Amino acid sequence: MRYKIDIRSKRRITLVGIEIFVFSLITARWLKNKYSWDYYSMFLLTIIIGILLFSLFFRLRFFRYVFSVLFSLLWGITAFQLSGGLTDSAIAQWVTLGLVTFLSLYLQIDYFRFES
Repeated sequence: MRYKIDIRSKRRITLVGIEIFVFSLITARWLKNKYSWDYYSMFLLTIIIGILLFSLFFRLRFFRYVFSVLFSLLWGITAFQLSGGLTDSAIAQWVTLGLVTFLSLYLQIDYFRFES
């Protein structure tokens, strides 16, 4: 029998971990502003949303794929907006969006391989 040996550092923060933390923080901040919550409630909500997203990500295959594609697109859109201030060329902005989206999906391919 062939076994796959996978050695990973358990202390590194992966791209998915960063994305989940950022999404949790943005969602909690939005709810704080909308409903005038205090900072302690925002902190607790960030932790709860993060745990919920992590559990959904690792339990549901469909959520894993959708989450990866959506966040890759958001990284690409962010790069598109930032490159707009650096260049006047619309083609360069679209190329940047494509490259960053592709790079983000490529970095998350490890989680897709985890499936098989």
